[in-house]
Amino acid sequence: MLKHIQSLFVAFCAIVLMMGGSTAHAQSATWRISEVSGQVSVEKPGLTKIAVTGSNLAVGDAIATGPRGRAVIVRGDQYVVVRPNSRIRIARPEKPGTFTQIIQDLGSALFQVDRRTDPHFGVQTRYMAAVVKGTRFEITVTEDGTRLDVEEGAVAAATPDGGVSELITPGNSAMIDASDPFQMRIEGPDARVLRSPDAAATVAPPAVAAV
Repeated sequence: MLKHIQSLFVAFCAIVLMMGGSTAHAQSATWRISEVSGQVSVEKPGLTKIAVTGSNLAVGDAIATGPRGRAVIVRGDQYVVVRPNSRIRIARPEKPGTFTQIIQDLGSALFQVDRRTDPHFGVQTRYMAAVVKGTRFEITVTEDGTRLDVEEGAVAAATPDGGVSELITPGNSAMIDASDPFQMRIEGPDARVLRSPDAAATVAPPAVAAV
């Protein structure tokens, strides 16, 4: 049971609520590499190649950047800026209507997503879950935990077990440490510490040493 809970804590979902357009169209559109600079590679099953501007990304493909690498991928009016030393993947939907579009394994990425009435976009990464009611946010993933910064709109951030759920507004940041995934720290004008009621019934996994 503990291993199962720990595995959930490497999941981070950001679901963006949008206005206009259909969910089916957003799910089926193809991501394309718009810009690359420095060391950027595309990782496919059993194959890694240099990223080329204008090429399309398939489900399961990953974009990885080096120390000075940077990439921008676009899909319609949506885009993701992949910063240096980062890695994101195009998610494979687990079932029809799933929200997860991007899996962020490491580093920092900036997301700009068009608004629609229904949730249709998600990001999965470590130690946190969030429902985004805005259009612009940044996620940073390290071995020490996950940080969410909101630039526009609002993000309902939550621990993966759902025990803590809080609306994060511009100027505030939400953080969950790898050493204690049941606790969320909010920094900014609304600074506070929130702890999941499930924490008392479950032993938290050990801290992850920084690389």
